[in-house]
Amino acid sequence: MQKSDLTCLFFPDLLPWERCSLDPLLAHLSSRYRIEQWDVTQLSRDQLKEARRGENIWVVANRWQQALQFLSVPTKAKVYVSVLGPVSSPDTLATLVWRRFRPLVAPSVQLIAHSPLSYRFLREIQHVPENQVSFVPLPAQPDLKPSLKPRADGTITVGTLARFSSESNLNYFLGVAHYVAHHNPALRFRILGAGLLAPHVQELVQGLDLSGRVKVDISRESFDASGLDIFLYTPLQNEHFIPLIVAGSLGLPVIASEVPGIDQFILDGREGFLVAVNDIRPMGELILRLAADPLLRGAVGEKLSERVFREYSSQKIGAGYEKLFFGKTESPTGVTQAA
Repeated sequence: MQKSDLTCLFFPDLLPWERCSLDPLLAHLSSRYRIEQWDVTQLSRDQLKEARRGENIWVVANRWQQALQFLSVPTKAKVYVSVLGPVSSPDTLATLVWRRFRPLVAPSVQLIAHSPLSYRFLREIQHVPENQVSFVPLPAQPDLKPSLKPRADGTITVGTLARFSSESNLNYFLGVAHYVAHHNPALRFRILGAGLLAPHVQELVQGLDLSGRVKVDISRESFDASGLDIFLYTPLQNEHFIPLIVAGSLGLPVIASEVPGIDQFILDGREGFLVAVNDIRPMGELILRLAADPLLRGAVGEKLSERVFREYSSQKIGAGYEKLFFGKTESPTGVTQAA
């Protein structure tokens, strides 16, 4: 049996847009290399041993540190791990000293940060050696289908993609929805995601008397953001910019909290709008402004879309992953590059 060039292990805690963001990248790599994909939820121990015989292993999980513990079968392969979920900060001096003497990851593991913030955190706070962490974003999703035509009833939907966790800051999102609800009855809100705090979010919706205005879509299997007209990005921090790349792929105008690194992704006033973290009124006023101006929504969404497909295409991002995984960007011998 021919050995694969890269074996991908996908863990079940991935949210649907995180999993979908891998598809264009894997399609690009598969046109040039032998790629195997394994769903960890269906792996037996014997299958795991088989999967780990590849030269390179890529682990994709939100709870990535637990995923490393799962991979207990000895291997000589190089292991790459995507840091999609949060990285906890050491909160005691003893923990900080412990990290100095005991590394966060084994020498055979290479971490992949998908945002500048995660990269800096791993390097400066967790003290991961420079040769063990790389910053490589994930690509745009060209297969998403935008639907930006005005609806007959005049309603406009403001939405977000989020993990139902404290880091997603959905209390703030609902605070903005509550503010807007008193100014424009035609506006509707949607939260698409999954997570442990989903019941809490639903209780907040009811407590703020927003049941008729805010729809909470809970799913780990799929997502449909094509019905959105305006996209909000409200987390307290970011491990990746996948929700913004989804919004750009759909041509949606974005209003985002000023989390570290966001200004490298969105030029304020041109490709979207940036608002101070947890400042409800400015974000609410921008929503009302965009809702009243379809030409502005289209212009801002188009600028972000242009940037996303220019800087985050699967070809451009794929070259970075080829260099990371295989140390080269040219086509390997015997493998034909797709057009």
